[in-house]
Amino acid sequence: MQFRTSLVDRSWRKTSNLANQYIFPSMQAIREGLIWLIPVLMVSAIALFVASLTEFMSESSPDWVKLLYQFQGAVSAFFPYLMTSTISYIVAMQWRLPRAPAILLSLMYLIALTHLVPNEQTVLTFNIIFAILTPLYAIPILAYFANQKYLFLTKTETAGRLVKESLNLVLPALITTLIVLSVNYSIMMGLDSVSWSNLLSIDYANRPLHFGLTFSALNSILWFFGIHGYYALLPLIEFLQEGIALNYTTVLAGGEAAYHMNLSFMGAFVFIGGVAPHFHSSLACCSFAKTKA
Repeated sequence: MQFRTSLVDRSWRKTSNLANQYIFPSMQAIREGLIWLIPVLMVSAIALFVASLTEFMSESSPDWVKLLYQFQGAVSAFFPYLMTSTISYIVAMQWRLPRAPAILLSLMYLIALTHLVPNEQTVLTFNIIFAILTPLYAIPILAYFANQKYLFLTKTETAGRLVKESLNLVLPALITTLIVLSVNYSIMMGLDSVSWSNLLSIDYANRPLHFGLTFSALNSILWFFGIHGYYALLPLIEFLQEGIALNYTTVLAGGEAAYHMNLSFMGAFVFIGGVAPHFHSSLACCSFAKTKA
């Protein structure tokens, strides 16, 4: 009985040490990295708000409004790289590594992955996930090899401390790069072999409402577990975007729009988040309802 108790105590200590050394610092790095991104996201959101409000009020799209849309789109496209940079900085600080090389290596891993995987849609879907997870395990690996003295290229500071640190990171960075790219590429190719759009048996063309409900449920579930729902469901968003084009073509031909559950609807009532969807839903019901309450 005493042997079993000691075995449980050892297992608990190992689990506790693992959590204190890896899990908790990783969660802290993600949290602080997202906090550092708040100014960037606020600037992007303000640009989108000003462009949308101007377009709505003037019923036209001046050139400067289009530039604001392009600016917001560029920030959104570059968002995974911004996130991996901030997380890499925090993790490198935790492991007492030079910040700049750690950030540049993490960026290199993400850029290399986007060019190595042939399916662009798979890259767009899971790019944000790899942007978060890669520095969490790549930088500790780099720290391990960076502490191995047999991998040092120089031991003197004749040319300066920065030159010494940079040269001594060459071999650890090379080994880490081989490991990280192999792991990330294998995982991404495994994800690429799965047809994610076929996992939903709902046909958007014939059942757009059911598709929208399923999409909203999946989006909320992913956000509940801390996964960016919009990026994770990018293959399905194409159907919602096509709904706008189908409505436009149908109305021009003299018909009636049938795909109300499209990307614009989801953007106004689902993606905006918080209590705002309830406010918009109430406002829409009060404005366009055929029966008065």
